[in-house]
Amino acid sequence: RRICEHGSPEHAPFEPLYIFNTNDDLDWHSDDFAMGLAAVLTDVPENLFMQKRFVLLPTTSGYHFMGRNYYKRISKGLEVERKSNLSEAEWRALLAEKIGVVL
Repeated sequence: RRICEHGSPEHAPFEPLYIFNTNDDLDWHSDDFAMGLAAVLTDVPENLFMQKRFVLLPTTSGYHFMGRNYYKRISKGLEVERKSNLSEAEWRALLAEKIGVVL
């Protein structure tokens, strides 16, 4: 939920989150794990993970999201930072700075 500027509660738009938890106790050799990983890595147009480049990093109050050429930070349901029309070099620099991943 987020609080609008005028103070009344309003639901934020639904955004699905896909989280890979390396601390999960699911056996690495289990059928469930193999099927789930195969579904994510399947190279078909319907696969969300193959449609476009994106990065999502949850935080305690929201998340960081990087799309094809933009970055946004959400905190407590509100967008608190956005950078748009990023060049490839700018995108990679923000990926390193905000997400901690260097390509």
